[in-house]
Amino acid sequence: MALSTQEIVNKLWNLCNVLRDDGITYHQYLNELTFILFLKMAEETDYNDRLPEGFRWENLKQKEGIELATFYRQLLLHLGTESTGKIQKIYNNAQTSISEPANLRKIIKHIDELDWFEAKDEGLGEMYEGLLEKNASEKSKMLSLFFVLLVSHLPMTMDLSSHMWKKALDVRRVAMPRRKIG
Repeated sequence: MALSTQEIVNKLWNLCNVLRDDGITYHQYLNELTFILFLKMAEETDYNDRLPEGFRWENLKQKEGIELATFYRQLLLHLGTESTGKIQKIYNNAQTSISEPANLRKIIKHIDELDWFEAKDEGLGEMYEGLLEKNASEKSKMLSLFFVLLVSHLPMTMDLSSHMWKKALDVRRVAMPRRKIG
């Protein structure tokens, strides 16, 4: 059954609360949620064949506890170093700040239950407005940028087009500027 726009907004916002409880800043929230959502959307859009075997959404879902936290860190590293093309660019230098495996489990569970692509039937504009309203109360411009790109580009298509991946990379560049070494 499709979720209403308000239900999707509340579920997404609750994910923010889970991460905030783990000491994650809005800047980190943007990255954490983006990395996890891309894995889920790869599964939803039949993009899994472009992800390395063993480092996919279904593999992440199967883990629990410390094994989950360890695997997630390995997954981020592997996708950033062993993948190719757009996937490698998105996960390049990816790290997690989630310290509690239980919080990571909650996020995975909620995202797995989320019916993203049914949201378009309710109206993406309404969902976006709901997210902006909640976001405005927290005064976070970075989170707003994430939701603008995510809501306006990802649910429109069931395939991961070049344009969409370019937008994802743009979000990544804004959220995680390159650091100079030395």
